[in-house]
Amino acid sequence: MAINPKEEIFIALSSNSLLFTYTFKKQENQSKDNFFSVFLFPFHSDAISGLDICHRKPLIVTSSLDKTIRVWNFLNLKMELAKQFSEAINCISIHPAGLYLVAGFSNKVIFFNILIDDLRPFEELLIRDCQVVLFSRSGSFIALAVKDTIYIYNTITFKEVHTLKGHQERILQSVLMAG
Repeated sequence: MAINPKEEIFIALSSNSLLFTYTFKKQENQSKDNFFSVFLFPFHSDAISGLDICHRKPLIVTSSLDKTIRVWNFLNLKMELAKQFSEAINCISIHPAGLYLVAGFSNKVIFFNILIDDLRPFEELLIRDCQVVLFSRSGSFIALAVKDTIYIYNTITFKEVHTLKGHQERILQSVLMAG
């Protein structure tokens, strides 16, 4: 905690590495309520397990072993939202339209609507140990890699449409090519 030399601003660091500020002197346009404001958003506190960029909106999503998903706006360099979970996230992918994302956990894969201030789950697939998720360019399909197998699901019906087998080792990354 600290107070600036003119004793106008109080700054505090929280246990999850957020910097908060509180202004003692009220500005004319400031409300009468006393609130702390977030001064600086933290980055992940553990290794990043997934990262994806939206094709149609200026959004980047990251997941981490610190059990958080963060949505970033790369035009204004700000974090749009963060959500804490009870377990680590293995992988993440954002839909090309930027309206929802999918995250792979140890015991399931969850689809989330991206809201203004929250991520709201709307579908779950009971797929264990998914390490790679990737939307198709159109967003109609999603590839889910589990060990040495890739499962292709339709993102409208959430039904499996293909299973790709034959890899000798664990799948570490997946890329969809145009054409």
